[in-house]
Amino acid sequence: MLSLLGGMLGGFVAWIATMIIGQPFISFLALRKRAAAVLARYEEQIDYNAAPEEYSDVWVNNRWQEYTDCGNDLIAFQAANAFVTSRLRKLPKKWRCSPKAAGSNFLLLADLEPGGYEAHRARSSIVAALKLGYWQ
Repeated sequence: MLSLLGGMLGGFVAWIATMIIGQPFISFLALRKRAAAVLARYEEQIDYNAAPEEYSDVWVNNRWQEYTDCGNDLIAFQAANAFVTSRLRKLPKKWRCSPKAAGSNFLLLADLEPGGYEAHRARSSIVAALKLGYWQ
């Protein structure tokens, strides 16, 4: 009987640990992957010699919408998962991530013209905040 109660207690503790640590961490990895996909979709198409008016309105609007959605999701993740994000900030510098900084820079990037110097800086800040390796 005692081993049954011990097993149930152990299962409950494991479930709590999974819900508090595991699930938010997996959600962060999914958001990080989405951010990389969104950057790849739009930033790889930018011609740095082109004038901003050369981009179609549809492309600019879709870019704005996806950057805004991704930025809001990252900021919401930071707010909803304070325990996990505080641990992400305490990792060694090589792995330290900041979803809020990345989200804020996505919102900034959404409002900037494609291909400009400030847009490049915002993109670099996103890459650094999420430790995305391709653009570094």
